[in-house]
Amino acid sequence: MELFWKNIAEFFCDKYQLEQVFELLAPCLIGFAFLVLRKIISKKKLCLVLAIVVPLLVIARWADLGMCREDLCIMLALYLLSFVLGFFFNVRKKWHWALVPVFLFLAYFARAVKYAVEIPSFPFGKIEDKPLPKDMIDSAEGIDYEIRILKADAWYHYARMVRLRAVGDSLFGCTLKAVCGIKDEMLDSCEWQILKDVSLDSLKTLIETYEEETLQEMFFDGYVFEVSLFNYRRGVMRSLEIGNASYAWDGELPKAKHLEEVARAFLPPADISAAYRDSVEKCGDLYVEVDTEPEEN
Repeated sequence: MELFWKNIAEFFCDKYQLEQVFELLAPCLIGFAFLVLRKIISKKKLCLVLAIVVPLLVIARWADLGMCREDLCIMLALYLLSFVLGFFFNVRKKWHWALVPVFLFLAYFARAVKYAVEIPSFPFGKIEDKPLPKDMIDSAEGIDYEIRILKADAWYHYARMVRLRAVGDSLFGCTLKAVCGIKDEMLDSCEWQILKDVSLDSLKTLIETYEEETLQEMFFDGYVFEVSLFNYRRGVMRSLEIGNASYAWDGELPKAKHLEEVARAFLPPADISAAYRDSVEKCGDLYVEVDTEPEEN
């Protein structure tokens, strides 16, 4: 709902949208003006003819210029409504004049609602649920579940990972950093350390309950952010890819942003040293993105 009202406000501040609305209102304003004039001057038949012919010519001209059928129908509907209002309009009644700006505002607001509702949305990220292989379950005997959090730039020039394990009432963790990405064989080199005063309950719940969200614009490149839950007790795995969530508009992707915020706290600090900048060049790509978010972990 917050995003809906943001789109409404954006519409009202957009000069192009204002021009579009007045294009749609042009026939009804012209017709209404002639109908009001008809009640003031003696050439009533001429005003009535002009109130019918001129707006229809305007509509026909827009149709000839290629205006979409939906907008033409809206333009015609507004004209017919204004014709009815103009026909019964009484120039001596002040409250009739007060209805004119109300009608214009309602027409403008209706267009704004249509704009807010029709903004395209794209599915965000990726959710993958699948059963764990039997050999993986067997090798993890005694482990309740494991959470892996990975952050990397779009080219995997530099990656940071943390593995978190729950074994009964104890929690263990290990961190990995690698230029050019973390290879599978590096996972075996983990040096596990017991974690004290740490809870994974909130993070685990966020991963298990996360549902697909949508956003208005697609983001490419940026950064990779993956969160995976290996539930050995249940024999299932859930993997979430929610990279670039922080680039979304305010009000978009609230669940992904919250999940990323909670997960980031477990990652090792980013390396932005000159030595890192030099070593990352061996990845071989022409472009190098440096992780510059140490304050956010």
